Amino acid sequence: MLPGPSLTGRREVQINSIPFNHRVSCDFDEACEATGFDPRKLDEEIAVGRVRSLTVGGRRLVEVASLLRLFEKPQPHRRIIREPIVRERTAQSGAVIRRAVKDGTFPTPVRLGLHAIGWFEDEIDAWMAALPRLTFPRPANRNQAPPKME
Repeated sequence: MLPGPSLTGRREVQINSIPFNHRVSCDFDEACEATGFDPRKLDEEIAVGRVRSLTVGGRRLVEVASLLRLFEKPQPHRRIIREPIVRERTAQSGAVIRRAVKDGTFPTPVRLGLHAIGWFEDEIDAWMAALPRLTFPRPANRNQAPPKME
């Protein structure tokens, strides 16, 4: 179908002009071509439920999002640490941590229960790694005392 006005007054768009990962579905042959799977392998993925498909008027359509999920890297399990450990690691009091969370300068906690919160360990580590480093200037002459602060 070519772009341009149709009988309904809507603009028709050629299906190949839509990027594959933005499409809702594709036919079975396109799915095989996009994934590099042979038809038997794709049938197997559909049978075990990793890929979703449906038949419409004798045409087998495959859900593109389910195909893309096959190739996503699994997310590593993230460890959650509770407030006492966060206070110990950051050398901050609970009040300072809560104020920094409210100000947006500290990672946001996740709710674990009615009265329990925790933080993702990797977010706390990243926050600590981003803290500015303090440097002390060396005196020009080792015999000379550092300047006094007033």
